[in-house]
Amino acid sequence: MPTFFLSNFESLRARARALSYAMLAGLLVGLGVSPLALADREAQAARYYEDALTRYERRDDAGAIIQLKNALKEDARMLPALVLLGQAHLRKGEPAAAERVFADAERLGAARGQIAVYQAQAYLDQGKSRALLEKFGADGLAPQARLDMLLLRARAQISLSQLDAAMTSARQAGQIKGGEARALALQAQVHLKAGRAHEAAAAVQRALQLSPRDADAWNMQASIAHTQGDLPAAARDYGRALEAQPLHLDARLARAAVYLDLQRDNDAKADIDYLQRHFAYDPRGAYLRALYFSRRGDTARARSALQEATRTLGQLSPEFLAASDQLTLLGGLAHHALGESERAKSYLNAYLGKHPREAGARKLLGSIYLAERQFERAIAMLQPALSAYPDDARVMSMLGAAYMGLGNHGKAALLFQEAAQVGDSPDIQAGLGISLLSTGQKEAGFDALLRAYRQAPATSQTGVPLALTYLKRGDAQRAVAIVEEILKREPGNIATRNLLGVAKLAAGDRAGARAAYVAAIRAAPGFYTAHLNLARLDEADGQLERARQRYLGILKVSPGHADAMLELARLEEGAGRVNEAIRWLDKARSLHGQDVRARLALHGLYLRLGRAQQALDAARDAQAIAPNHPAALMALAQGQIAVGNPDLAKTTLRRLTQAAAFNAAWLTQTAARQMQIGDTESAAYSLSKALLADAGFRPARVLQARLNVQTGKLDEAEKQAIAVPMPTTAAATACLACMAPCWRQTRRRKPPG
Repeated sequence: MPTFFLSNFESLRARARALSYAMLAGLLVGLGVSPLALADREAQAARYYEDALTRYERRDDAGAIIQLKNALKEDARMLPALVLLGQAHLRKGEPAAAERVFADAERLGAARGQIAVYQAQAYLDQGKSRALLEKFGADGLAPQARLDMLLLRARAQISLSQLDAAMTSARQAGQIKGGEARALALQAQVHLKAGRAHEAAAAVQRALQLSPRDADAWNMQASIAHTQGDLPAAARDYGRALEAQPLHLDARLARAAVYLDLQRDNDAKADIDYLQRHFAYDPRGAYLRALYFSRRGDTARARSALQEATRTLGQLSPEFLAASDQLTLLGGLAHHALGESERAKSYLNAYLGKHPREAGARKLLGSIYLAERQFERAIAMLQPALSAYPDDARVMSMLGAAYMGLGNHGKAALLFQEAAQVGDSPDIQAGLGISLLSTGQKEAGFDALLRAYRQAPATSQTGVPLALTYLKRGDAQRAVAIVEEILKREPGNIATRNLLGVAKLAAGDRAGARAAYVAAIRAAPGFYTAHLNLARLDEADGQLERARQRYLGILKVSPGHADAMLELARLEEGAGRVNEAIRWLDKARSLHGQDVRARLALHGLYLRLGRAQQALDAARDAQAIAPNHPAALMALAQGQIAVGNPDLAKTTLRRLTQAAAFNAAWLTQTAARQMQIGDTESAAYSLSKALLADAGFRPARVLQARLNVQTGKLDEAEKQAIAVPMPTTAAATACLACMAPCWRQTRRRKPPG
């Protein structure tokens, strides 16, 4: 595990007093100052230095640094002060500053044996492993310094995955008297990193036989238990490492994490507080603090700790972060928890570049792609994780959601069903329900949503999709009841309060809908969805100017709000102010270069105005941004038909049949356009695909009957028309009546048989 401050550093700090005052006196000679002034400055520098040394021994590193800088103001060439200043920076977690200070000491003539180990430590703490190995060797150093240097070099080699070289360095260190146990502990780390747990355990046992209180050996003993899943043993042995050396950072961090895993939160809190007092510069402690507060429901303090962790990570050198897998992954976790997706993706992609098979990181990055609706990327990220862990219900459900986003609801339903068999949960049942509904399995999907809601009642996770399904089934009162139950449990859920307005409006309670939207706006003035819904309600009530002012009010606060511009364009077109509608759509298009909606709206408006070429141009713009978006392809085909180019439209519609996957609604619309231009063979294929996706999809069945009429298959058409399920007898009669003119005309052309 990479560290910011090596656990054996305590053996180095005692050297501060070894630098003699004789060196100080010799350096001050010949500086060209008067003897009296020289004596005053010598005395002042010495006082600052003595105070700094006392503070350093009390672990007041910040105070020591201030006093050492004061001493160096009196005498910039005071080598003992420079060396101690470098040590203080190192212990305070400021290795870059330490490197600069030791470089100054080296230029002033400090002996290599006095500062080389500290310099190597500073390089390692910044992740400069290659530079350390190139610049700092162990030859020519005194035995203790040689031991420390060999161990530092071994750690650098481990960080670069140079495991054979690291083993060689550790074995050389083991040949130095007094270093056997520390060297064996490091050899155990090499074995463990190479996957040789048995050899690692044997090396640790030999280390503990030689030195029963060696902190590094106990830390490795605990690490072995940790990797094998024996958390109680790991906690015990990390504790033994800390008994021997309370400031052992790795052991302290690991024990806090183990305590959290064991639900021993009070014990974890003690270690987390210790980390904050003594290692505030380490972002891992802040992240553990965030986990602790999150578990206790203290979201404000959890968020503050996460921000502290990411702020600290941001101050580290890219070189150091690149060398630390643990910190790279932590960056992804922390930024994701804060909702900072772009930064999280940067860290996670870097981590997966080195560990492409790591399923946990793949799941996290896959969830980000899902949230961003990058469904193809999500599938590419998650599929290897499922291959590695075929029984992971979470990965199955995430893949199901991704396929559902692409419109492949059959594949999605299959994945959710498999996930439910492996490890059922409310979110899996909810995903299964939504996917089954999308494949036309209305009752099975509805039953799955009911199961999800029973498993986790009155939660937005399960209640919202069920309420929306009730709305689609025309049962608005039940939708209202479910949403109200959710709000009792989640009164601060603004999106659900907005949904209450939608449900109440569907139930005919316009006043209740308005009250729900107003309540959502009062709770969160920046929740513009409620503003938009309230404006639409104003329109429905005939208060057009009031609606216009609401849309304009959104744009006053958020000038680039695309939805407000689109709604204004629709309102202005309805009011007959076509040029104003075009102006709003053009503005939305220019401000949102990758949003196809404004271009599609312009296409539709130009079609209604009879401006076929402009409609086609707008559709081309939309399709250039989203080449396989069904709406963009449909607009392109409509534009091609409008300008009199049915052959191009035929090609575009065939592309749309593929892009629509198994979305029955899009496939039916595609078939209707194919029938319009006489491509009946393609229309038949599109409809067969739609009915394969949803055998009961009424618009597709009606259109299939009309297609058979159009192609002269009258008996088949009649059977199909009669078999189409209709909500009422009147609706069925109307369906037959709408086909009657075409039917009669075709029968007149049919030769007598």
